[in-house]
Amino acid sequence: MGSVERGALAAFAELRQRLDRLGRPQESLIFSVESPSNWFDSAVARTAIEGLAWHTLRHTFASRLAMNRVNLKTIQVLLGHKTITMTARYAHLAARHLKAAVELIVPSWWKKVQSGQLLASRYLGAGGERRI
Repeated sequence: MGSVERGALAAFAELRQRLDRLGRPQESLIFSVESPSNWFDSAVARTAIEGLAWHTLRHTFASRLAMNRVNLKTIQVLLGHKTITMTARYAHLAARHLKAAVELIVPSWWKKVQSGQLLASRYLGAGGERRI
């Protein structure tokens, strides 16, 4: 388990302690759909932020965890989802994270060719096909 996952679980534990202080049962969800209705809508109205909904925060929470390499099972537990499929819907990734994932399998020599550090002609045939 990485440091981000440990941090997420520590935050989860802190949220659980806050629920205990409020007298909420242990099995209650941290991000339940019902809980913010008492205060969230009026708070958003006071800020004049348009289009902000409770689920926006859930999606952001899940996405940021995913972009910091927290595994989907951990995110599933934190959000209280019954299925990993539902969690996957919440855990959107930013384009830069998708690009970074693909770049993990790009050979280092090809990165050098693209950056101009190596001549492409050394690795490419006349039609652009890779020689290596």
